Amino acid sequence: MDTALSVSRYHPSDADIVALLSREVCGLSAVYRYGSAGGPYERADSDIDLAILADHALSHEQRLDLMTRLAKATCRDIDLNDLRTLPLTLRVQIVMEGVRLYARDRTAAELYDTHTLSDYVRLNEERAGILADVRARGSIYG
Repeated sequence: MDTALSVSRYHPSDADIVALLSREVCGLSAVYRYGSAGGPYERADSDIDLAILADHALSHEQRLDLMTRLAKATCRDIDLNDLRTLPLTLRVQIVMEGVRLYARDRTAAELYDTHTLSDYVRLNEERAGILADVRARGSIYG
């Protein structure tokens, strides 16, 4: 596991998740866990939300197969996402609030995190005028 893993956010399934994904995903660069699992809002029926970064995007079939296998290994429902296909706002949430469970190259993973946050700052700068206009009008549509 990545040495940046916060002990307070550790989840019992983390080692199984990393082991399976490391074996099955060619070119796996990083694995993040986000959402309620491992946090104060986790419930017995909470799923485990995962996001991966790999050299190549997963096919839909690969993703579904991995979700099924991870669910069997962890006895929990799994939501597995490919970071390359997620909207920027969700990528930022994962990087900021999630836990990086694995990084093939920690420096490269941190660089990915930094680029994601930079893209978000740029997005906010680009839409600042639009948001100010909406606030001034009190409506998006009028």
